Amino acid sequence: MTKWGRVPARELLERHLRDRRLIDLLGSQGVAAPIMGVVLLAQMWDFMAEEGIWYPTTGIGALAEMLAARSEAMGARLALGARVEALLVDAGRVEGVRTAGGRRLRAGYVIADIDQRHALLDLAPAGVLSAEAGAEAAERPLSPSAFTVFLGVESASVDLSAFKGHQLLVKLREGDPVPWSFRRPVADDFVADELWLSWWSRHSGPEAAAPPGHETLVLKCVAPIESFLALDGAGRGRHHAAYYALKEGYADALVAAADAVIPGLAAATRVREVATPLTYRDWGHRTEGSIAGWSWRASDVPEPWARSLVVSPVPGLLHVGLQAFTRLFAGGLGTAAYSGRSAADVVLGGMMGEHENTLLPGGAERV
Repeated sequence: MTKWGRVPARELLERHLRDRRLIDLLGSQGVAAPIMGVVLLAQMWDFMAEEGIWYPTTGIGALAEMLAARSEAMGARLALGARVEALLVDAGRVEGVRTAGGRRLRAGYVIADIDQRHALLDLAPAGVLSAEAGAEAAERPLSPSAFTVFLGVESASVDLSAFKGHQLLVKLREGDPVPWSFRRPVADDFVADELWLSWWSRHSGPEAAAPPGHETLVLKCVAPIESFLALDGAGRGRHHAAYYALKEGYADALVAAADAVIPGLAAATRVREVATPLTYRDWGHRTEGSIAGWSWRASDVPEPWARSLVVSPVPGLLHVGLQAFTRLFAGGLGTAAYSGRSAADVVLGGMMGEHENTLLPGGAERV
């Protein structure tokens, strides 16, 4: 596995195949150029074609609600909507958090489901993190961000027959996408992108339910945060006016491009929200707006296995979520759920001590 883990899937496929569309399909499970290594791609095909990607029929939100209810039943106190401003550290170990209101909450462990760079480099007091650990957190490559349009549409006015399932990956024109630094808010500049189209109200259970006679859809394509930084202001609704005009123009263009696959889409839209990489950064607290954890690019991942990052370099601080492992070895939600179990093992003193090495599913190594 060590040998194949460092081989880019694109290199292997181009050695044996000539059809660009087949290379992209086999190498990215879609219509974009392959970026993964051979081992990660093999694991992803195993999940997609054999095991299936685990997803709750009740929707993602139900997991948090179930956990909250169970925690309260066992005596936990929930402080919802309390923004954490700092980690409290005593003698080099995390012992709690300080919220925006100045409240100090003490705990034997802090389990952070947030961006790891934010947790380690912004919330931890200066001097707690070693220079080596700080550099690793700052330099580990991230997955890209996205431009996303969320739609509420009138069912009778839109043709959804192109959907054979819940998701569609389409590329309306062959060739490389228009670079975002040159992109205009016109449909023609989106037709060479890999467009991810999701019939969300069909896919995500009750939490995505729409009113009778309506459906919810999500349109998305990869977008670099650098192309939006020139219009970056103070964040959270306080960017430059040109930013809001541009993102709505891009949204019009993306919807118009998708109309070729979902006829009537623009006219059927009744509700629309738009997210750019700055939205994912400011509201999702994700460094550079990254939406899928660490980079999936073969050249960015030196290890051929998924290394656990659940136990952080700061004693008492545990990480869960998409960045808790160097690879999403069980899909996004499955890996995130497994990280929660791993963190619970540490807290409860179960099968994993803070420095124990064991093997995880999919060839992932816990360190």
